[in-house]
Amino acid sequence: MIVFLGDLIDRGPDSIGAVHLAMQATTLNQADEVVLLPGNHELLLVQVLDGHDPDLWLINGGKTVMA
Repeated sequence: MIVFLGDLIDRGPDSIGAVHLAMQATTLNQADEVVLLPGNHELLLVQVLDGHDPDLWLINGGKTVMA
């Protein structure tokens, strides 16, 4: 079993790389089960995508992700 413990985004210089790693683990069957637990940074982004004000996400790493 592989468990990703959230904050894949906003917590380092390569958010997209972390997301790709998680996607590969789920599609390449590298384990019997892959669990993706969202962290507060993923939840902030989901709120933005749902129409909430993006300021909190942007000041907590969102600017780097967007760049």
